[in-house]
Amino acid sequence: MAWVTVKLPVGITYPDRLPDLEVEAATVREALEQVVGGDARLKGRVFAENGGFATAAFVNGVSAKRLRGMDTPLADGDTLALMPPIAGG
Repeated sequence: MAWVTVKLPVGITYPDRLPDLEVEAATVREALEQVVGGDARLKGRVFAENGGFATAAFVNGVSAKRLRGMDTPLADGDTLALMPPIAGG
């Protein structure tokens, strides 16, 4: 298990603004499950129905999808940052 910082932007937590959180987790999935807890609204913004990502996730600036996805291992001091989907044109 590792202590990591999870950064949640307003676009994911709206209308609430959650502060950066410190959690102890071994993988990206474990960290996100702790952050979401029992909040169904937040869960739907973080996890897709298939259990994958509903948003972009970065471990120390690298896309978790380019690493091992939800199974990406975490180390002490890592930062897990979420980014909401962006659309426009």
